[in-house]
Amino acid sequence: MDASRTSPVASLRVVDLTVEFNDLIALQEISFTVGQGEFVAIIGPTGCGKTTLLRAMAGLTGPTHGEVWMDGHRVVEPGPERGMVFQEFALFPWLTVRQNIGFGLDARGLRGEARAQHVAKYVEMVGLRGFEEYRPRQLSGGMKQRVAIARALATEPAVVLMDEPFGSLDAQSRSDMQSELLRVWRQARPTIVFVTHSVEEAIFLADRVVILSARPGRVVAEKTIDLPRERVRTGADFNAVRAEIMERIQPGERAVAVADPPVEGVVG
Repeated sequence: MDASRTSPVASLRVVDLTVEFNDLIALQEISFTVGQGEFVAIIGPTGCGKTTLLRAMAGLTGPTHGEVWMDGHRVVEPGPERGMVFQEFALFPWLTVRQNIGFGLDARGLRGEARAQHVAKYVEMVGLRGFEEYRPRQLSGGMKQRVAIARALATEPAVVLMDEPFGSLDAQSRSDMQSELLRVWRQARPTIVFVTHSVEEAIFLADRVVILSARPGRVVAEKTIDLPRERVRTGADFNAVRAEIMERIQPGERAVAVADPPVEGVVG
């Protein structure tokens, strides 16, 4: 990690967070912090509330109890200091790549040449030069997600919240996008909170992994990934970390979570 971006003050602080939908408790007394410039992955069984947690951090879902804080300010609504990349690409189909990436820049007051240069910077950063005038229907899944990531980064948020952004991609595209995300993260250095079902993905990407239990989601453990970058997925050290984390995600919990019926709200 770049020492210039490291700080003992947390960019995000989740304090005793509980979220309920009617009679269902999605999250219960969740507490953890995310440091400035840190890459934190959140994993856990299906239905444990990972997406709900991310939405609470974004200000999209209000807590029943507890709080989310960012740099000393309580999170009560969405804000430009927090960008979000959803499971679905969530692009505007009638807009070009350039227009999608620049969509959130009005709030920054960027116009004309300054806006064009700013968008071009992020087009280049995610490797989409030459595709600026394409529309989403003309792009592959991986390219669409590059646009979504660039759009989230273009407003230059302090924190980027990512909800299983590569889950719909094929294995090779997913691997490529993981490496691409790390390259962009090193360049732009936002704080990233990344939800995933994949233990391998979490270990490959993150500085630290927060492990949730089956619903209601609680923090079971936090694991710092003390592996050098670039990480080799087939290496003995990598597999040892994977085994340690998998022990925390119990098969019984996973089976119960998969069997859960759909519920009102977002639990994920």
